[in-house]
Order: sequence, then structure tokens, then C-alpha cells
Amino acid sequence: MTKGYPARDWYPQPEHGGFYTAIAKGYYKEEGLDLSIQPGGPFAVAAKQVAAGAAEFGLGSSDGILEAIADGQPLIVVAATMQRDPQGIMVRSDSPVNSFVDLDGHTVAVKSGSTWFEYLVKRYQLNRVREIPATYSVTNFVADPQYIQQAHVGALFRSSRRYRDAGATHPVTRVTARAG
Repeated sequence: MTKGYPARDWYPQPEHGGFYTAIAKGYYKEEGLDLSIQPGGPFAVAAKQVAAGAAEFGLGSSDGILEAIADGQPLIVVAATMQRDPQGIMVRSDSPVNSFVDLDGHTVAVKSGSTWFEYLVKRYQLNRVREIPATYSVTNFVADPQYIQQAHVGALFRSSRRYRDAGATHPVTRVTARAG
């Protein structure tokens, strides 16, 4: 039996359900694999774990993997788990930000150094957008009607009830996959 550890890029979520189901139903064992899954988080970088030999394979964002390969990390992409990158920004439904161009002059909470956000800034010439560190929480979003933050579309839809229960208007996203 070959032991393995897939490096995860985030906490357990529905998008990862297939991996957990395969363990629970014994599909990996049928193929001679003994896998254990450890959750990731906002600071887990699966590509670095795989490149260092700490994991046999991993999950990561498409831009992060491309950057790692360009930086010379010994990685091979074998599959895409989603057809489109689900990364984007989240605003309230009554926000004046209706497109990426509208971000200019606003403050956005985002993970520092995020390639997808740097792309948006250049693509839409957002010379007056202000970037602040992402907190990986919806607390500020719920409390501040003007708050704009990065979001993962799957997580947004799972969290919609929390926003409504907290009295916030329903959030909407602008997904980077639609940015060209």
C-alpha cells in the first residue's frame, strides 16, 4: 500500500468532498493508496509542500501553481478541479461597485501579493484602489456596508444565510474569471 498525503490549500469544503468520499468508501485503498488528508488554511501553500517533498500532490489556485512553476519549483499540473477560477471580490448588493472598473477609489481587503488582484489593478487601471490585508472572516463585511473583500464563490454561497441572519444585505461577487 502506497502512503500519501495530499496538501490542501484550504479548510475542508464541499469542493473537496470527493477526496473525503473516496477515503470513506475505500476507493483509494482499492487502487493501492493509503491517503490521509490534513486541512490547509489561509497560509498553507500546497505547492511549496509538494516541491519540498512533504506531500505527494496538492491543491492550489491556478495562478499560484503557474507562478510556482515559473519560479522553478518542480511541479506538474495533472488536473483542474474547477472549470473556472472561483476567486473574486465580494460587495453588498446595494454597493456602487458593479464592475471591476468601479473598484477605483475604493479599499479592498485581499491577500497581499495575490496575482489575480494585481491583474485586476493593471487590467482596469485601478490607480486609486487601496489594498488592505484580508482577514479571512466576514465580520468586517457584515459590520461595514462599504467593505469590499476577496471571496471564493463557493464559500460565498454557503455563507449567504449568515449575512442575512446578521442583517447584512445579500453579498454579490465579481469573479476574476470574467475579467478576460
